[in-house]
Amino acid sequence: MKEENEKYNYKISKEEFLAIYKENNGSPAKTAEAVRKKFKMSYTKQAAEQMANRLKAEETKEEEELIKKAKQVLKEAVDSKDERIRVRIAMQILKNSKKST
Repeated sequence: MKEENEKYNYKISKEEFLAIYKENNGSPAKTAEAVRKKFKMSYTKQAAEQMANRLKAEETKEEEELIKKAKQVLKEAVDSKDERIRVRIAMQILKNSKKST
């Protein structure tokens, strides 16, 4: 009886979810079905959509933090006393600004 209850208390990890989600080409319905079959647990399309959205939001937040840190490093490098570093940074900034226009 204990084994029966444990399978309903199983919580799928991010890694497990992402692997199944990618295998099913990002389809919440197919992902939910695969989770149900693999782990023999209740899992809905809505739960798959919510998990995918939450993981995407976390990833976006992490990317934004990395960009913020990189910009800070660039600002500090621009103030460097080494002229070669300042020139390289300036060239990179100009190169990137041309790509965005």
